[in-house]
Amino acid sequence: MRAGVVRAFCIAVLCWGISAPAQQFPVHGATSKIAVLDRNELFNLSEFGKHHIAILERKSKELNAESAALDAALEQEEAVLTQLRASLAPEEFQARATEFDTKVKQTRAEQIQKSRALTDEFSAARNEFSVTMNQLLEELINQNGIDVLLSKDSVIAYSNSRDITDLAIEMMNARLTK
Repeated sequence: MRAGVVRAFCIAVLCWGISAPAQQFPVHGATSKIAVLDRNELFNLSEFGKHHIAILERKSKELNAESAALDAALEQEEAVLTQLRASLAPEEFQARATEFDTKVKQTRAEQIQKSRALTDEFSAARNEFSVTMNQLLEELINQNGIDVLLSKDSVIAYSNSRDITDLAIEMMNARLTK
Protein backbone atom coordinates (compact mmCIF):
# COMPACT_ATOMS: atom_id res chain seq x y z
CA MET A 1 0.00 0.00 0.00
CA ARG A 2 2.73 2.45 1.02
CA ALA A 3 4.75 1.60 -2.14
CA GLY A 4 1.66 2.41 -4.24
CA VAL A 5 1.27 5.82 -2.57
CA VAL A 6 4.96 6.61 -3.07
CA ARG A 7 4.77 5.49 -6.70
CA ALA A 8 1.66 7.63 -7.31
CA PHE A 9 3.37 10.61 -5.69
CA CYS A 10 6.49 10.16 -7.87
CA ILE A 11 4.36 9.89 -11.01
CA ALA A 12 2.44 13.01 -10.06
CA VAL A 13 5.68 14.93 -9.47
CA LEU A 14 7.10 13.73 -12.78
CA CYS A 15 3.94 14.60 -14.68
CA TRP A 16 3.84 18.05 -13.10
CA GLY A 17 7.49 18.52 -14.03
CA ILE A 18 6.84 17.53 -17.64
CA SER A 19 3.84 19.82 -18.02
CA ALA A 20 5.62 22.76 -16.37
CA PRO A 21 7.48 25.13 -18.70
CA ALA A 22 10.77 23.22 -18.49
CA GLN A 23 12.50 25.08 -21.26
CA GLN A 24 13.01 28.35 -19.39
CA PHE A 25 14.73 28.73 -16.05
CA PRO A 26 15.54 31.89 -14.14
CA VAL A 27 19.22 32.77 -14.41
CA HIS A 28 20.18 35.85 -12.39
CA GLY A 29 16.84 37.52 -13.00
CA ALA A 30 16.62 36.43 -16.66
CA THR A 31 15.27 33.36 -18.40
CA SER A 32 17.18 30.96 -20.57
CA LYS A 33 15.88 29.75 -23.88
CA ILE A 34 16.66 26.06 -24.34
CA ALA A 35 16.39 24.14 -27.60
CA VAL A 36 17.00 20.51 -28.57
CA LEU A 37 18.49 19.03 -31.72
CA ASP A 38 18.91 15.50 -33.07
CA ARG A 39 22.31 15.49 -34.81
CA ASN A 40 21.80 12.06 -36.40
CA GLU A 41 18.41 13.05 -37.77
CA LEU A 42 19.93 16.29 -39.04
CA PHE A 43 22.51 14.35 -41.04
CA ASN A 44 20.26 11.45 -42.09
CA LEU A 45 17.37 13.62 -43.29
CA SER A 46 19.38 16.38 -44.94
CA GLU A 47 19.87 16.14 -48.70
CA PHE A 48 23.63 16.02 -48.15
CA GLY A 49 23.29 13.15 -45.67
CA LYS A 50 20.83 11.23 -47.83
CA HIS A 51 23.16 11.58 -50.82
CA HIS A 52 26.21 10.28 -48.94
CA ILE A 53 24.25 7.50 -47.23
CA ALA A 54 23.01 6.36 -50.65
CA ILE A 55 26.58 6.39 -51.99
CA LEU A 56 27.79 4.40 -48.97
CA GLU A 57 25.00 1.84 -49.35
CA ARG A 58 25.61 1.46 -53.11
CA LYS A 59 29.36 1.11 -52.74
CA SER A 60 28.94 -1.27 -49.79
CA LYS A 61 26.65 -3.51 -51.85
CA GLU A 62 29.13 -3.44 -54.73
CA LEU A 63 32.01 -4.29 -52.39
CA ASN A 64 30.02 -7.09 -50.76
CA ALA A 65 29.14 -8.53 -54.17
CA GLU A 66 32.77 -8.30 -55.25
CA SER A 67 33.90 -9.99 -52.02
CA ALA A 68 31.34 -12.76 -52.45
CA ALA A 69 32.50 -13.38 -56.03
CA LEU A 70 36.13 -13.45 -54.94
CA ASP A 71 35.31 -15.84 -52.09
CA ALA A 72 33.45 -18.15 -54.48
CA ALA A 73 36.38 -18.12 -56.92
CA LEU A 74 38.85 -18.84 -54.11
CA GLU A 75 36.70 -21.69 -52.80
CA GLN A 76 36.56 -23.17 -56.28
CA GLU A 77 40.33 -22.82 -56.66
CA GLU A 78 40.82 -24.46 -53.26
CA ALA A 79 38.58 -27.36 -54.28
CA VAL A 80 40.63 -27.89 -57.47
CA LEU A 81 43.85 -27.76 -55.46
CA THR A 82 42.47 -30.29 -52.99
CA GLN A 83 41.55 -32.65 -55.87
CA LEU A 84 45.05 -32.29 -57.34
CA ARG A 85 46.71 -33.15 -54.06
CA ALA A 86 46.68 -36.89 -54.67
CA SER A 87 48.18 -36.56 -58.15
CA LEU A 88 50.92 -34.01 -57.31
CA ALA A 89 54.30 -34.57 -55.77
CA PRO A 90 54.34 -33.32 -52.14
CA GLU A 91 56.79 -30.52 -52.99
CA GLU A 92 54.70 -29.30 -55.92
CA PHE A 93 51.49 -29.45 -53.88
CA GLN A 94 53.15 -27.52 -51.04
CA ALA A 95 54.35 -24.85 -53.49
CA ARG A 96 50.85 -24.49 -54.98
CA ALA A 97 49.26 -24.45 -51.52
CA THR A 98 51.66 -21.73 -50.36
CA GLU A 99 50.97 -19.71 -53.52
CA PHE A 100 47.22 -20.12 -52.98
CA ASP A 101 47.51 -19.09 -49.31
CA THR A 102 49.42 -15.96 -50.35
CA LYS A 103 46.73 -15.17 -52.92
CA VAL A 104 43.96 -15.57 -50.32
CA LYS A 105 45.75 -13.30 -47.84
CA GLN A 106 46.41 -10.66 -50.50
CA THR A 107 42.81 -10.77 -51.73
CA ARG A 108 41.44 -10.38 -48.20
CA ALA A 109 43.86 -7.54 -47.44
CA GLU A 110 42.77 -5.73 -50.60
CA GLN A 111 39.10 -6.13 -49.68
CA ILE A 112 39.74 -4.86 -46.16
CA GLN A 113 41.60 -1.87 -47.62
CA LYS A 114 38.66 -1.11 -49.93
CA SER A 115 36.28 -1.32 -46.98
CA ARG A 116 38.44 1.06 -44.95
CA ALA A 117 38.65 3.48 -47.86
CA LEU A 118 34.86 3.46 -48.10
CA THR A 119 34.56 4.10 -44.36
CA ASP A 120 37.11 6.92 -44.61
CA GLU A 121 35.21 8.47 -47.53
CA PHE A 122 31.97 8.45 -45.53
CA SER A 123 33.74 9.82 -42.44
CA ALA A 124 35.15 12.67 -44.53
CA ALA A 125 31.62 13.52 -45.72
CA ARG A 126 30.36 13.46 -42.10
CA ASN A 127 33.25 15.71 -41.05
CA GLU A 128 32.47 18.16 -43.86
CA PHE A 129 28.86 18.15 -42.73
CA SER A 130 29.87 18.68 -39.09
CA VAL A 131 31.93 21.76 -39.90
CA THR A 132 29.02 23.34 -41.75
CA MET A 133 26.56 22.15 -39.10
CA ASN A 134 28.55 23.76 -36.29
CA GLN A 135 28.61 27.09 -38.15
CA LEU A 136 24.90 26.80 -38.84
CA LEU A 137 24.07 25.94 -35.23
CA GLU A 138 26.01 28.95 -34.02
CA GLU A 139 23.93 31.12 -36.37
CA LEU A 140 20.71 29.46 -35.21
CA ILE A 141 21.64 30.05 -31.58
CA ASN A 142 22.43 33.71 -32.20
CA GLN A 143 19.42 34.42 -34.47
CA ASN A 144 16.92 32.77 -32.14
CA GLY A 145 18.34 33.89 -28.81
CA ILE A 146 19.02 30.32 -27.73
CA ASP A 147 21.08 30.11 -24.56
CA VAL A 148 21.40 26.33 -24.37
CA LEU A 149 21.27 23.75 -27.16
CA LEU A 150 20.93 20.17 -25.97
CA SER A 151 21.25 16.91 -27.83
CA LYS A 152 17.82 15.32 -28.13
CA ASP A 153 19.11 11.94 -26.97
CA SER A 154 20.32 13.39 -23.66
CA VAL A 155 16.97 14.99 -22.77
CA ILE A 156 14.30 13.02 -20.96
CA ALA A 157 11.36 15.20 -21.96
CA TYR A 158 10.91 18.39 -23.95
CA SER A 159 8.30 20.39 -25.75
CA ASN A 160 8.27 19.75 -29.50
CA SER A 161 8.27 23.51 -29.96
CA ARG A 162 11.85 23.48 -28.64
CA ASP A 163 13.07 20.98 -31.25
CA ILE A 164 14.99 22.88 -33.93
CA THR A 165 16.03 19.79 -35.92
CA ASP A 166 13.63 20.42 -38.84
CA LEU A 167 14.68 24.06 -39.07
CA ALA A 168 18.33 23.03 -39.05
CA ILE A 169 17.67 20.47 -41.82
CA GLU A 170 16.06 23.15 -43.99
CA MET A 171 18.99 25.49 -43.41
CA MET A 172 21.56 22.77 -44.10
CA ASN A 173 19.79 21.83 -47.32
CA ALA A 174 19.86 25.44 -48.46
CA ARG A 175 23.50 25.86 -47.50
CA LEU A 176 24.95 22.60 -48.84
CA THR A 177 23.05 22.51 -52.13
CA LYS A 178 24.29 25.90 -53.30
